Amino acid sequence: MIPPLPADVLISIIEQLPASRDFEGEISAQTLARCARVNTTFRNIISTPSLWETHHKVRYIYNDERAELQRQTQFGDNWRLRYSARRTIDRNCLVLLDKVIEKRQGRCDHATAIATNCLDAWDVLDIEAGKYKRPLVFCNVNEQPDLSLTKEFWATALNKAILRTYAVRLWGSLNLEGSDAVSFVDAMSATSCFLGRGPKETSSLLNALTIQCKEYLQAKKYPTNPDDPNYSLIDLCTQICEFLRSQDFGAVEAPNFHDMMNLFPHTYLTTHRRTIPLPLVHVFVSVARDLGIAASPVDFPTRVLAHISSPDPTMDDFYVDVFGSNEKAILSLREDIPVLLARQDFQLRSVEDYISPCLAPPMLLRTGRNLLASLHTTVRVPNSLSRDSILLAFSLHVLFTRRQPLISQMFSQVDALDAATFISEALIPGVDQYPIQHGLSVACQGIMEQETREAAVTHLRSEEETSIQHFVGMVFQHKKYSYIGCIYGWDPICLASDEWKSAMGIRNLTRGEEQPFYTCFCMDGSMRYVAEENIQPPFTCNREIFSRLTEVVDYLPKYFTGVIMNETWAGHPKGRFALSPEVQLSYPEDDAIGQAWLELPPAMSQV
Repeated sequence: MIPPLPADVLISIIEQLPASRDFEGEISAQTLARCARVNTTFRNIISTPSLWETHHKVRYIYNDERAELQRQTQFGDNWRLRYSARRTIDRNCLVLLDKVIEKRQGRCDHATAIATNCLDAWDVLDIEAGKYKRPLVFCNVNEQPDLSLTKEFWATALNKAILRTYAVRLWGSLNLEGSDAVSFVDAMSATSCFLGRGPKETSSLLNALTIQCKEYLQAKKYPTNPDDPNYSLIDLCTQICEFLRSQDFGAVEAPNFHDMMNLFPHTYLTTHRRTIPLPLVHVFVSVARDLGIAASPVDFPTRVLAHISSPDPTMDDFYVDVFGSNEKAILSLREDIPVLLARQDFQLRSVEDYISPCLAPPMLLRTGRNLLASLHTTVRVPNSLSRDSILLAFSLHVLFTRRQPLISQMFSQVDALDAATFISEALIPGVDQYPIQHGLSVACQGIMEQETREAAVTHLRSEEETSIQHFVGMVFQHKKYSYIGCIYGWDPICLASDEWKSAMGIRNLTRGEEQPFYTCFCMDGSMRYVAEENIQPPFTCNREIFSRLTEVVDYLPKYFTGVIMNETWAGHPKGRFALSPEVQLSYPEDDAIGQAWLELPPAMSQV
């Protein structure tokens, strides 16, 4: 009989189980739980809280601060119980995620239930989305793709909604708790949440930059301690600017001034370091504050500056022009600022408004204006980025200007998921004026009621008086304009507004408006409403066409789970998109029609 091992040896062995966010980490956690069932000795050992600490910290990057404080109060340093509490949230969120994918009816309620967990739900959805990150799935004619593509889409979409809820709550506290409730650096960093990038991603980039700056200053033997006799605040700020330029931060060239990627922290800290003034001041202020410098942004005309408050009462405060630092970084209050204001023809009596250090709200509003300005240029912006930017810009304006007309403009881009999550959970509570709250609530209610009506509709082609020639999931070529598109819905007749029909000349079509119309997305990423007489199935449809559509239409996995190909006919491959569960419920007969079409020889499938 093998003698039992001492407890400390068993603990040492069990500690070797790897902690990670992937499948291996999942197996490790399951192994820990199963060991507890072996006998009393193992149960006592597995109850050792320290065994779970690493697994908790590796799996959970984010948490909802209030909920985490409650867990700390309830469980203290018992990491096993804290881990167990988070896993309970994970399981609930995964059940809700499956319901979101399964059908459109009730989806908003399930999304709201997930969003109420805020950042407590982020990690499990991120892990779930990461499981399925793979290329577009192609199946043979007698196979069906799994739900991986669609599950990744919804996990990612819900995580983006969660991050938007976090960001808008953060900004809302500036209204509810005071303009100094959130630092300028944190408030600006949260703008990347609207593109699905978490606050810790931005903060880690800023922290890494600060560490590099300290090493740079140390190598050049520049003192950063104010008590050092050689310390110079002006020289230190100049050196920070030089360091940033050494890291390729600087003024963007004129042709790229309105590039949307100049405006989001996760990009202007990485790929777009040549950017506009406000992002450069955000980076400078973050680094300067970490070095103990009282730096703040200034809402100066034409370009944002950084204000430096001197601890020496005999020394004037001064300004840093980070954008123009390669020419002149330090600006004096008495000499340079009046000259700059005079160039802009500003009256001296209003000088204080433009030279005083400001808090986060004016800078957030300026970000919103920059976003809208970039959208109104000739620079081509992907549809998803355009929509995200519009939602961010109008959210900021609604929060801080509280203007009623902005609501209708914002809601032209709002979908049911937005209304059910960050608008209802964060934007409405974050506005401190009842008329705006009421206007947002009414608009949200309208979106949700429309979603409920549309979700209840089932499209049965067998019950339509008009013959529906094509099917959801079919790729086509437009007969007149030759672009490639894919059908994701249809109506038996044109249901667009009279204004749209008139503008598009629908009554001039051969079959007029009393023919089926198809909702489609196209190879350029746009969505269109196309008359049946203009739709022509391509003679062949290779894998490249499906892959390209998936690349340019980021919401495609909401409707389709993959591609079913029939490549039996040499040189003439055919394929169709496989319908997601919600589309199968909405168009229950289209899957069979598509499959029958797919099995026809290419020459017979032309309509």
